[in-house]
Amino acid sequence: MLIALTMALLLGGGSQDPLFAKQTRTAIKQIVTHDARQAEVLGAVKSIEGSWKRANKAAKAPGKELGRLEKDRAATTDDIQAQVDDIVAIRDGLHRDFVDGIFEMRDEMTEEEWQAVFGSIS
Repeated sequence: MLIALTMALLLGGGSQDPLFAKQTRTAIKQIVTHDARQAEVLGAVKSIEGSWKRANKAAKAPGKELGRLEKDRAATTDDIQAQVDDIVAIRDGLHRDFVDGIFEMRDEMTEEEWQAVFGSIS
């Protein structure tokens, strides 16, 4: 139970739902009419989602090991901390990729396009 809670906290639960709703992609295609900029924005969306999937996959091994260590009464806190540190490092990389992708999208879109796609949530 503790492991599941830790994984949900560190990796957002591992859901396979896309980070960006289908409506967001549709709005980008409708609002950003310049083909090259539209391709860049959609590429950034795809890159962010790819990073998210890779992070979830990368965290499976340390998560599994963390579960094993939780059951092992001889496990040291250093062993447990090492697995948590691995998961946190994976999450940090995901955060950097997400922020970089958002800024890439923002650079490719006009203010009006950004507001039309993301509106008050941005």
